[in-house]
Amino acid sequence: MTNQEAADLIRIAQAEIEWDYPMEYAIAFDKAIEALERTRWRDAKTEPPKESGEYFVFCKVGYQAIINYSARHKAFNALDDEEAPIYALEVTHWMPLPEEPKEG
Repeated sequence: MTNQEAADLIRIAQAEIEWDYPMEYAIAFDKAIEALERTRWRDAKTEPPKESGEYFVFCKVGYQAIINYSARHKAFNALDDEEAPIYALEVTHWMPLPEEPKEG
C-alpha cells in the first residue's frame, strides 16, 4: 500500500466514523494524513515543486540527495538568483524534507 492509498483510506474511515469521538482523534487523523502525503514521492515532470527551496530527490542516475530547487528556472540543483541553471540535475522524483526535530 502506498502512502497516498493509506491517506485515502484514513479519509474514508474518518468520514464513516461516528462524530462522537474526541476532538483529539480528529486532529490525529488530520496529522496522519498530512504526514503520509508529505512523505510520498512526487513525479518531477508532472508535479514539480511550487516553491523554491531544498527537497529530497531521486535522480535519474540512481542516487538520492537533498538539493535546491529553483521555481524561477524550474530546475533542481539551481538557485533563483543564478543567471542560468548550469548545474541542473535530472530528477525523476522529489518530496519535501521532514520537519526538523524538536528539543524536549
